[in-house]
Amino acid sequence: MDLGYSSVPDFVDIDNDNDFDMFIGNSDGSIHFYENIGTPYIYNFILITEQFFEINVENKSAPEFHDLDNDGDYDLIVGSEYNGIMIYDNIGNIENSEFS
Repeated sequence: MDLGYSSVPDFVDIDNDNDFDMFIGNSDGSIHFYENIGTPYIYNFILITEQFFEINVENKSAPEFHDLDNDGDYDLIVGSEYNGIMIYDNIGNIENSEFS
């Protein structure tokens, strides 16, 4: 799997299916989302999108997922080279994320 240069990975169970999915922050500011269709012990990642929720921070994205508002789902924090830190609230739920 070639992820290019300046790639920043983060692993989180974004769909609540008991395995880690993979998010890759890229040098162009985009975030790639790979769903793990394997098991918690045998990973099998497939590319779902190269523009996760069309989020683009313009240069060198670094995604991190945490439940910032204690509502039981993962919110997204994205660092970038020039635009600082951006926070996206998950207004969906633990199984169906939707970021604003």
